[in-house]
Amino acid sequence: MTAVRDGDQQAFAALVHRYRARLRRFYLSLGEEAESAEDLAQETLLRLWVARERYEPSGRFSTYLFQIARNCWLNALRSRRRHPDGEQAGEIVPEPHSSPLWPWNPVFNAYRLREVRRAIASLPERQREVFVLCHLQGFTNAETAQMLEIPVGTVKSRMSAAVHRLRDLLEHWSEPE
Repeated sequence: MTAVRDGDQQAFAALVHRYRARLRRFYLSLGEEAESAEDLAQETLLRLWVARERYEPSGRFSTYLFQIARNCWLNALRSRRRHPDGEQAGEIVPEPHSSPLWPWNPVFNAYRLREVRRAIASLPERQREVFVLCHLQGFTNAETAQMLEIPVGTVKSRMSAAVHRLRDLLEHWSEPE
């Protein structure tokens, strides 16, 4: 990113190549539809380029980038609230785990994954945001706190509330016999 800060377009192209899909997954996980997730990923990368000269390496670059991404998402939410007749956020698409839940029943797996997506999408915005950043995107509590500009304790309490709510919403699931 320091090369990008100095105007290196090839370095920026490398960052785009490295983070574009991850940004799209981030937005999908927050409840955006595929087209909106792509638009927000583009907007995030554009903002990164525009703000490149102000970049100061004080932590992980991904923390900095996802802070920009979060702000883009919040701006999109505010815009939708001001214009409720526009498109609504779609279903979230978290990254599936590498091993399927029950390989002998792919239809059931697809249904269960859809229910998990709906449960995550139903979380209050602040809990969903923390859950997605920590659980689905793999950021630490400290990194998430830095991105959201909140204390680490708040991240922990929101994550705990999110996990309890998800357990309540998904408690009816059990492995088929």
